[in-house]
Amino acid sequence: MSAQNIQIIKEFYERLQQRDYEKAFSLLAPDFTLHQAESLPYAGVYRGAEGIKKFFSVFFHIWQTFRSDETEYFSLDDERVLALSQVRATAKTGHQIDMPMAQVFTVRNG
Repeated sequence: MSAQNIQIIKEFYERLQQRDYEKAFSLLAPDFTLHQAESLPYAGVYRGAEGIKKFFSVFFHIWQTFRSDETEYFSLDDERVLALSQVRATAKTGHQIDMPMAQVFTVRNG
């Protein structure tokens, strides 16, 4: 199951990189929850299809470019996948970042 879960998360990242948001979002459960750290300008909890649309609306309002490169995937258990990547982004203000990012995904029932 863990190899299958990693493949799902890889496909999610690939679709986002290709800007195929419809396909990326189709990989999410209807009742999924996205938690963003309080230190971010788009902090909060986003739920379901409307939540992800709201999140990306705010997200793209801030970032001019955003890439996660060199992504590595690790199975933490039967349901959780850790994705480690290097973020390279430019805010609309011109500020640039190049930093590591960690995300944990829970995959249930494929």
